[in-house]
Amino acid sequence: MARTRAWDESKPTGALQVRQMDNENRDTKIDIREIFNQLMGVPEATPLADPVIAPLSTHATFRSELDTLNSQFTNLQRQFALPYFVAGHIVTTGSPALNATYVTVPAAAGNSWNGYMHVNLPTGTILNTISIFGRCVNISVQSSVINIAIYNTTNMGVVYSGSVTMPANPTDTVIESTAINRTILSTDMVVLNPVISSTGAAGDAPRFYYALVKYTSPNVGTRY
Repeated sequence: MARTRAWDESKPTGALQVRQMDNENRDTKIDIREIFNQLMGVPEATPLADPVIAPLSTHATFRSELDTLNSQFTNLQRQFALPYFVAGHIVTTGSPALNATYVTVPAAAGNSWNGYMHVNLPTGTILNTISIFGRCVNISVQSSVINIAIYNTTNMGVVYSGSVTMPANPTDTVIESTAINRTILSTDMVVLNPVISSTGAAGDAPRFYYALVKYTSPNVGTRY
């Protein structure tokens, strides 16, 4: 809907009679209301109400609600998966079979799939655990692992090392590492090294899907 009048700052010109000023004032109010309503995305004819200033008690309630919201985003645990195909510097022995979602290592002894994954976490994040998702058909022997290392990029010294072993289960299973709970520093570089290898035991054809990273986000802090 169009406004009643086009905005014209050249009026009034000073030639109006005093008795005409009340009409000019009314027109100006209508013009302002129509422009404001257009900016708000409502019909131009929508009446304007007097602004209501919230009492101090309402401000206090709003601040309390913000504090509650802030607490919900403090120490919030999250997770993400690193599928096998994001690995770099892959070294294979034999003929591992690559699927859209997993890699399978043939049962013959000596077959293996070996890759490296970089984990990017913001400074201040707490790295909780690393999990491996896959299967090892021969449940009596386990030889596939994800090696976990955190390096100091200043001198490339190792500040943390550990591993989590492939599930000893003929069906797809997630196995979680022991708690790492390291607060990530600006100099930290987290590297995962999945090594999926066959023992040669009967029926042993390990399958690897992804590594699951669980972490706690730093305090985001609500600003108000």
